[in-house]
Amino acid sequence: MKKAICILVLIGVSTSVQAEYVHDPICPLVEDAAMMVMAERQDGTPESKFRNSLDETLRKYSNIYSPMFIKTLKESIYPLIDAAYIVPVRDDEKDKIEEIKKFGLYGYETCIEELSLEIDE
Repeated sequence: MKKAICILVLIGVSTSVQAEYVHDPICPLVEDAAMMVMAERQDGTPESKFRNSLDETLRKYSNIYSPMFIKTLKESIYPLIDAAYIVPVRDDEKDKIEEIKKFGLYGYETCIEELSLEIDE
């Protein structure tokens, strides 16, 4: 799980940099984050343990990352965690992989929708 938390933070850093400076599409990174969250869910990691580990990691590195970055990361990752933990853990490995892929697509499509709304404003 620590590996997943570190990867989520790195995805958050990459997303922030791209959104702020490069203006590249960030939705593939959101897709990766969604897949990572669902992989933890399908591995049976309890939601509270996952959230606590993410919070602990963010607190540990709060002197490196700005409060705004941490807030943005939480606002993007926590809804993914909420949505992932509605999905039951599958027994079959193929079903687990399918859930992970579907959830990645969900993250990607949600990101596209949010970007479309921002452009329309």
